[in-house]
Amino acid sequence: MIANPRKVVFDSRAKIDVRMTYKHGSDLAVASRLSRIIIDNKLVDIGKAQSAVPNYNEWVQSLAPYTADAVEKTTGLPDDVLTRAAERFARDADRFVIVGNDILDTNQGEEILNALLNLCTLVQHGSTGSVSIYPPREHCNSQGVNDMGCTPEFLPGYQPIKDSSASGDTDLFQNCIDGKLKFLFIAGEDPLQSYYKPQLVKEALRTVPFLVVTDVFMTDTARMADLVLPTSTFAEKDGTYTNMSRHVQRVAAAVIPQGLSKPDFDILIELASALGKPFQNTDIASVQQEIENVAPVYKGVFPGDKSVQWKPDSANTNPRFHTNDASVEQNGAEGYPFTLQTNNHMFHIGSYSQSAKALVDIGPECIAELHPDDAKGLGISSGDSIVVESPEGKVEVKVKTSKVTSRGMLYIPKNWTTVPVNALRNGEEG
Repeated sequence: MIANPRKVVFDSRAKIDVRMTYKHGSDLAVASRLSRIIIDNKLVDIGKAQSAVPNYNEWVQSLAPYTADAVEKTTGLPDDVLTRAAERFARDADRFVIVGNDILDTNQGEEILNALLNLCTLVQHGSTGSVSIYPPREHCNSQGVNDMGCTPEFLPGYQPIKDSSASGDTDLFQNCIDGKLKFLFIAGEDPLQSYYKPQLVKEALRTVPFLVVTDVFMTDTARMADLVLPTSTFAEKDGTYTNMSRHVQRVAAAVIPQGLSKPDFDILIELASALGKPFQNTDIASVQQEIENVAPVYKGVFPGDKSVQWKPDSANTNPRFHTNDASVEQNGAEGYPFTLQTNNHMFHIGSYSQSAKALVDIGPECIAELHPDDAKGLGISSGDSIVVESPEGKVEVKVKTSKVTSRGMLYIPKNWTTVPVNALRNGEEG
């Protein structure tokens, strides 16, 4: 089954039982309606699901607005198509859900992912067979970063933070503007390019008294720093990467660090010593031992030369459904008839790949995509430069017509600093 408002490569290369082409921005309605159909038609053992998940009844009540008529009006999908998809998904078999990054990169990304998790939880506890959900991450160690506690909600190994006051205030950039933060350390990230509301980010970086950036490239964010610490690339340091299937894989330095660059760990060690708080663990082996001590899921998984997969701690897993009060119908700002979709260009990721000449040769410039019918109505031809405006800002970009993009939608890749497409967005990073 494929559910996507844009045409994708699998449309012509895979066996498809159900194809759901819905209106862009109605992802939440699609996922929620699938759950309601399964419940209303008792396509799984409802009693088992109800007894396994404590807040089942509360969640079912939250699905009341997702009627057949309301969802068809919002998504453009006839309910019989959604019913076929729900019946197929509810069958007793192993299921694997792949969530596109374009869904996560929306204002409702968290709500949509939660709705899909609800769908998987319902089927997992109401039928036989396994259910897995896979939201691909942009970077090779995004999973590992989360595993090590680089999120506001968890300590390493997803241990809960018992002091709620320690994780409640996560708006770093607004805190910089408000004078609550005096020092900001940014490692391997270019928020001026990758975060929504770049003007707010720029104001925060200008306001914070001391800004340190450690990175491989001189990004726009690094150019604003009071101090830039060059870090080594993946080929110049030892360590591990953890992928989305939780496989921990070793990487060994192939060359020595170039120029003044140093591995991130060495930079942190020297910084801690300069602050009078030297680390006790100053080599890879001792750090891995500490990780095993504080993150139980990593116990015994650090590999030699082979990949090892860590196992979730099922004893600490309490299934629950996520409820939301979002409206079934999502309306854009008045006077702005097009819906914006952004994602990575096929040959680029973030803004960093602009430093790779081979990739720039393949994808040299940012080009927006517009359906031919919409372009004709606006008197636009492929190769024209257009100004795209939203309530948040405007950008100028070259455009081409493409039937891959649905009518009423404008697609702009987010990888070029010359076209800061996130300036058009009004959400928070999802």
